[in-house]
Amino acid sequence: MKKKVLFSSLLISSILLLNSCSSTNLNTINLNNASQKITAQSYSTANAVINTKIDKLMSAKRTFNNARPIMYIDGQDAYSNMLRVMDEAKKSLYVETFIFHNDESGLAVANKLIEKKKQGIDVKVLVDGLGLKLKKDDSKVYEKLKNSGVDIQIYNKLLVGIHGINITHRKVIIADGETALTGGMNFGVEYEKIWHDSMTEIRGEVAQDLQKEFFIDWVRADGKMPKTISTLPVNKNYGNTPIRVVVTSAHEQDKRYQIRDSLMTLIDNSKTRILMEGAYFSDDDLINALIRASKRGVDVNIIIPEKGDSKIYDKLNLYSAKQMLKEKVNVFFYQPRFAHMKASIIDDFVVVGSANPDARSFRENQELNVIIENTEFRSDLELKLITKDMYQSNIENLKSVEVSFPKKVVQSVLELIDYYL
Repeated sequence: MKKKVLFSSLLISSILLLNSCSSTNLNTINLNNASQKITAQSYSTANAVINTKIDKLMSAKRTFNNARPIMYIDGQDAYSNMLRVMDEAKKSLYVETFIFHNDESGLAVANKLIEKKKQGIDVKVLVDGLGLKLKKDDSKVYEKLKNSGVDIQIYNKLLVGIHGINITHRKVIIADGETALTGGMNFGVEYEKIWHDSMTEIRGEVAQDLQKEFFIDWVRADGKMPKTISTLPVNKNYGNTPIRVVVTSAHEQDKRYQIRDSLMTLIDNSKTRILMEGAYFSDDDLINALIRASKRGVDVNIIIPEKGDSKIYDKLNLYSAKQMLKEKVNVFFYQPRFAHMKASIIDDFVVVGSANPDARSFRENQELNVIIENTEFRSDLELKLITKDMYQSNIENLKSVEVSFPKKVVQSVLELIDYYL
C-alpha cells in the first residue's frame, strides 16, 4: 500500500517550509541544509576534486563571475520573468526552443519578440522542425514572426539526418549576452498554466557561454551571424557563483556526451545524497549509477510523475522505478499533475536545464544543462521544489509497481528501444 512519507534527511527543512510559508517569501529564504554532514571547507575540497575530473573529460569549463541563480517554479512565475528578461533586452535577444505553440501563451511570447524587433533589437529565434509539427497550427507562429521581420530559423528541417532524429530540445533565452534563462519550459499553454515545470535565471559570464552554444546551433540551421555580438560590460562584477554549461550535441563529437559524462561523474563521486526530479526516466547507465551510489550508502531519492503526457513513458517510468526500488533507491511518484521538471541536487551541486534523464537526452538531442555551485541557491531549490514535491508524492515499494505479465513484456520491449522514443 502506498504511503505518503518523507525520509529523515529532509525532515528539518520540511518543518521549516511549513513554518515559513505563511509569513516569508520563499524566493528570499536562505537556509543551511540541516542534514548536511560535510563542512563547507571539506565540501570545497570535494568539489575541487570532482571539478578536476570533469575538466579532464571535456572542454566545458566553469565561469565564476556570475550572480546567484534564481529558479522560477511553474508558469505564472516563470512566464512573467521570461517576458521581463525579454523586455529588458537593449541590444540582442536570442531564443532557442523545441516547441512554440500558436496559442495564448505562445502568442504572448511571439508578440513580445516582435515588439523588441520593432525597437531595433537584434532578435533571433531558433525553433525545432519536429516541434513545429506537433500541432497543425504552430507553423502560423513561425510565419507571424518571419513576416514581422524577426530573424527565425528552423533547426532539424529534414527531421532525420546523418545524426538520426537530432532535434533541438533546448529551452534558452539570452538577453544582451548578459542574462539568460534555461530549464524545461517551451512556449505554450500547457507550460504556463497546466504542467509543473521551471526556468532558472542566470547572469554574468555564463550567459556568454550560452550565447556561444546558441550560435553553434544557429549557424547549423543556416542562420547568419550578426555583425556584432553582445559582450559583457567591462569590469562588471556579478558575483562569485561557479557555473558550468554542459551540452548534448550529436553533431559535435567532442561535445556529444558532456551532459551524460558530467552527470555520471557527479553521481559516481557523491558522498551523502542525491535528489533528482525528472519527467522521463529511462537511461540504463544513469539508473545503474544511481544504484551504485545507493549501495555505497548515498541517500538516493528520485521523483517521477505519477502520470505524464505519454503512456509509453508512464510504462518506462514504472519499469525504471522497479529497477531502482529493488536496489533500495527511494522513488516518489508526484501526484497533483504532470511534473515536467529536470532538476537535481547531488551533494553540493545543482543541475538544471533541458535534459531529461533518458537515453535521447544523453546522446541524440541538442540539450543544454548548467551545473551550479551555490549553497543558497541549492537550499532554496531544495525548500521550494524538492521538499514541497515530496510532500505531494507517494513513496513507492516493489508491490506498488508490480504489473501483470503481459504488461511486463511491453515494459521490457519499450526499455530495449527507449533510445528511439
